[in-house]
Amino acid sequence: MANDTGGAIAQLVVTRHPERIGRLVLTNCDAYENFLPPMFRPLAADGPGARRARVCCWRRCAPDASATCRWPSRAQRAGIDPALSADWLEPARNRRRRAPGPEEDAARYLEPVPIEAARQLRTFSGPTLLAWGRDDSVLQARYAERLATEFADARLEWIDDARAFVPIDQPARLAQLIADFTR
Repeated sequence: MANDTGGAIAQLVVTRHPERIGRLVLTNCDAYENFLPPMFRPLAADGPGARRARVCCWRRCAPDASATCRWPSRAQRAGIDPALSADWLEPARNRRRRAPGPEEDAARYLEPVPIEAARQLRTFSGPTLLAWGRDDSVLQARYAERLATEFADARLEWIDDARAFVPIDQPARLAQLIADFTR
């Protein structure tokens, strides 16, 4: 099961190693030319200082990640639980060692590769569930519809009142869809 940028990585995995995955569930995720959402594309830049900028960005947004992480969720009205969102970014905020950390590891995957992967999604013959939040203005419904045509065995389920963070916005609905899908 993959969400957001993890969905782009999952697309790469099922095209490069389809024999390792039995079933795939994608919620709203990066796809095609929409890899990373426009506001985050500068974080994927190469060149002098880009790595350092990524590290600084992760560390600075970690203390108040609940504010930073509101836009992808319907929970933006009330805000995401600050303890939950701080936990997401805690490794970047508190890392003191000089060895590569999670932000550097993640940055290695920030390449425009989903278009390449999308051309090969049919090589994955396992069942695929696209459980997509309808209300997402960045990872839009058109990407789900397009992905559904790329997989050999795909089913698209719409989830109302959800944005990119479907697992936060509609956890019960998503859990039920996954349970039905895996039976």
